[in-house]
Formats: sequence, structure tokens, C-alpha cells
Amino acid sequence: MTHHRPTRARSLVALTAATAALLSTTALAATTPATAAAPRDSVITGVRGVPATVARGDAFTLRIGMRNPGRASSRPTHVSARLSRDAKPSGDDMVVGYALAPALRKGATGTTRMTVEVPEWVTSRYTLLVCTAKACTAAGTLRFPPPIRDLDGTLTGDLTFTDHGDESGSGHSERWDHTQTLSVDLAMAGKDVASTDIQSSMSTWGYSGTSRRTDTDPWCTQVVDETRDGSGTVEWDGDPDTDDIWADLADFDLREMSLGTRTFFDAAVHDVSSGREDCTWDRRSTWRGADVTSLDLVEVARTPSSRTYAVESWVGEDNTPSDWDAVEGTLVLSLDRSYGN
Repeated sequence: MTHHRPTRARSLVALTAATAALLSTTALAATTPATAAAPRDSVITGVRGVPATVARGDAFTLRIGMRNPGRASSRPTHVSARLSRDAKPSGDDMVVGYALAPALRKGATGTTRMTVEVPEWVTSRYTLLVCTAKACTAAGTLRFPPPIRDLDGTLTGDLTFTDHGDESGSGHSERWDHTQTLSVDLAMAGKDVASTDIQSSMSTWGYSGTSRRTDTDPWCTQVVDETRDGSGTVEWDGDPDTDDIWADLADFDLREMSLGTRTFFDAAVHDVSSGREDCTWDRRSTWRGADVTSLDLVEVARTPSSRTYAVESWVGEDNTPSDWDAVEGTLVLSLDRSYGN
């Protein structure tokens, strides 16, 4: 009897037949009641936490009620927040939040938190949709004013800069007290916020201060007193290379702006040393200094025709740390007409 070795082709035929049988069995099993309770997404039952008013750039937290309606534990459910112009989910929606709701047992409920971040550039009216892969729930309506056009206004107000301190160590002590006042008076105009520039300035400043430094060793005592004084109108002629005041509206809804100034002072120094003969003197000198400060301002109040700003942060020249300990006061941008609130 002759024995024939099975060919690879026959082996593949047998494997294919077996695979087909397995797939057929799996498909049949998928239709049986035993798998009808396979894990599925939970559903949204409600949304809380939508603020009554929202501004561009704001963030807020939603509390989303979830329920598992299935007959088995649900799988973790992807939930998104969308801004929709027509209150219907579509590819044009802006996704502004995302969360992964945890799995729930059969019939269980739970709450998922989601942070919503509103883009800086949105305008008009949107419906806030909170969606799973299967369905969306309308959580509320968010309204944003249109961009400001043809801006014309005046920025006025007073700011006070202070720098007080003292320090001491072995044979050394120093104390200082410096104050600057800035009275801002700027006319600003432009076709839109991005193109708004200073049109004129009548801003003024005043600077005053004193300091004393004392150094002592067994042979000598040196005392250096300094007085600073300065005042005048902040130079402005529309040339960015020479202007001593500048401003920029950083947000097209006027919620933020920046302001920079360069001011000057004259310092008189009296340097007196006493003790041994080689360290005894009485000297006087003068020098001229400048202060450059860049301020970030944020809106703290508004009406349809005005915005009020307070100082949020400040730095010195070339973004170096500023010598000023505090900057206090508010500035008001008075607009030539109402732009909505």
C-alpha cells in the first residue's frame, strides 16, 4: 500500500473549514439571549453646573448624572461637551470638555464631573451639548457678545507704585522707601481691538523716595543717604521707538490689556564716613535713573460703555523682576458708545 503525505493545500482547506465553522458558531452565539446583556454605555440623566453668565476664556465644572439601563455592568462611557450653533450634534461643533464616566453596575446611577473651557474667540449664541457616543443632552445656552468694532475711548485713572523695605546683617543695615504715582490719560482708537492704538497722551508721573545704608567695622562707619525725586508728563508722540508710554488691548472683548511706562528720577547721594584717618570723608554726588514697568491689567467691572481694570501682575525692563512691591489703583476705559454688557 502506498502512503501519501497530505499536501499543504489540503491542510489549508481543513483550517479554513474549521475557521468558518467557528465564525458561524460565534455569529449564532451573538444572536442568542445569553449575550443580550453585553456591556454597553451608560446614559445621561441630567446636567448641572452651567453658569448663568459665561465670558470668553472662562472655565467651569459640570456635574453629569449617569445611569446604566442595561442588564449587566456598563463599560466606562466617553462623555464630551460641545458648543453647537444649531443645537444638533455635527462635525462643526466645538468640543470644549471631555470626561470618562466610570463603569456602573446594572441599574446603578452616578455623577461624573467635567471641566468645560470656553475658547477666547467665540462669538454669538451656542447650545451646550453634553454627549455620549449614542445621544446628546442640551445643557443650556451660552451667549457671547460680538467683537467690538470701531473702538474709540479714553483710558484714565491713577496708579500708585510702592517699594518699602529694610535689611540688616553683620555690620550692615539698609532701609528704603520709594513711591511713584502715575496718572494715566490716554485716548485710544481703532477699527477693531487688534488695531487699536494710542491716539494721544496727557499722562503724568511723580517719583519720590529716600534710602539709608550703614556699614560699620571696628575702624570705620559709613552712612550713605540717597534722595530721589522726579515728575513730569510722560513723553508720547506716536513713535514706538521713543514713546515712554504704550498700551495693548490683549482681548477682543476688552477683558484684558497691558500698559507700559518709562519714567525718570534724579538722585542726590550724601556719603559720609568717619573713623580712622584713611576712611574719613564727606562726599556728595548725583545721578539720573529710569524706571521701566510693564503691567498686565484685568477687567474687574464693566458697563455697556466702560471697562474698569486692576493690575494683575508687573515686571521690570526686559521682563526682569520689578523693584516695586505693590501697584495699586484702577484704570477706566470710557467708550464713546455702548457695546453691550
